[in-house]
Amino acid sequence: MATLRVVVFLFCIRTQVNSFTQTCRGLRSSESSYSTKVFDSFRIFDDDEDDHAVATFEWESGVQEMLAAWAEQSGIHFSKHLTIREGIFVTSEEGQQGDSVLEVPRSMILSSRYYEKTSLKDWVEDLVGKADGALCLLMIRLLEEMSKQESSNWYPWLQSLPKKFKTGVFWDDVERSHVQQMAPEALQIHMDQWDLCSHVVQLLQYGFFEDEGGTFSPSFRPWLEGQEDLEFTLKRVFSIVCARSWKSSNGRQLKIVPFAERLGRDKGSGNIRPFIRGDPESALQVVLTQGVLANEKLCMPCTMGDNLARPLVNCGYVDYSTPYMGAHVLTESLVDQMFDWPMVDVQELVVSTRNGAVSGETWKLFLYTVLHQYDQPLLQSIKLAEENELLESDLSVDTLLEEAMQKWEGVVATSAKQHFQSVLDSQFPPLFFSQEDLEGHEHLRLIMEFNLYMRTTVMKVLRHIDEISNQDTASRLSYSLQQ
Repeated sequence: MATLRVVVFLFCIRTQVNSFTQTCRGLRSSESSYSTKVFDSFRIFDDDEDDHAVATFEWESGVQEMLAAWAEQSGIHFSKHLTIREGIFVTSEEGQQGDSVLEVPRSMILSSRYYEKTSLKDWVEDLVGKADGALCLLMIRLLEEMSKQESSNWYPWLQSLPKKFKTGVFWDDVERSHVQQMAPEALQIHMDQWDLCSHVVQLLQYGFFEDEGGTFSPSFRPWLEGQEDLEFTLKRVFSIVCARSWKSSNGRQLKIVPFAERLGRDKGSGNIRPFIRGDPESALQVVLTQGVLANEKLCMPCTMGDNLARPLVNCGYVDYSTPYMGAHVLTESLVDQMFDWPMVDVQELVVSTRNGAVSGETWKLFLYTVLHQYDQPLLQSIKLAEENELLESDLSVDTLLEEAMQKWEGVVATSAKQHFQSVLDSQFPPLFFSQEDLEGHEHLRLIMEFNLYMRTTVMKVLRHIDEISNQDTASRLSYSLQQ
């Protein structure tokens, strides 16, 4: 019976990790199917001007007409069955997989690649490195277009962008101190990138880059020098890039697609994808990856990864859409010890935000933590078995895992519970503020919202561990099949 109990426990682990793997990877639609799809529902490619009808936008007074005229002039086409509600594109009637909802010419996409063949690219990358170079270059690209004002091809759209964001650079010291406790790494990366990008722009302003090739328009530097509050302007543009840009498929460039900022983001597979043909003259199309009903939000798959702090810091909102979060964010101190342990797939270290279910790889991490402390010979045996298994040896890792769980199952569950309880107490203690605090610090409500969401998620994990620990063998099997 003890052996059966262990086998069922391991089956529970495998069932959960398979389920989480499917969730994390999401739907992979074939781009090739879009190129032959007949776009009949929205017909945005017809020559008849009536089929280029612009969606009904809920913009500020006067902005809608300005943007509609600009979009038509720029060759940007929308499905006539779209509307914008609460700032997000929503369908006004049913659509089918492959239908196109937005078409933007390549020439109207703002990209960090714009400076690819200039000395500016090398100069920026020498200062900040390639990883942050694209972020800086796209920020400079936006600033340059803003400096042209009415003569910019993007002027009406640029004028429609928010004047202020709720991103980390706009927080005050009190607000940052609370996020520092909950998500220090995400906040540090964000602020480091801000420091680098703002420093690069200031160097441009003061003439440290010798623009011998006429990289910038003549208005660029005088416009920077004439800003009444340059720091605010830079924070705004930095936030636009952080919150609204897309990475290229190779991850080397960033781009901003006008009006695509009105597409929602979903940690699942989403229901739309961008698609662009190989033809240099072709436009970027946003197409449906599945059928949709009327009044559905159109959402891109979120590329923020599984760290829930990144949407908060980079975009200024709490992402409730994600069905999972990375357990490695909560178990970072344990992951740091893994260099000499058996393999654990860090990408599969996930927990459910819905019911607190813990993936198999996360359970393995806690098992290895216990073995590292109490049974290192068995830990090394598992590692050796993994290495031999890669060489098609008869030695089974599963057999050793069953032995380990049979011996240490209770300790593993207790270790996991103690760890997550410690995370709850140290990283996410409850936040309490007076009305005066909330009025004096405009982003505290957002930070409280994130704190509550994280606390709720960790408490779900604790309840899940209790349920798993308290179930008998038969109910464990039944429970695992529901995950």
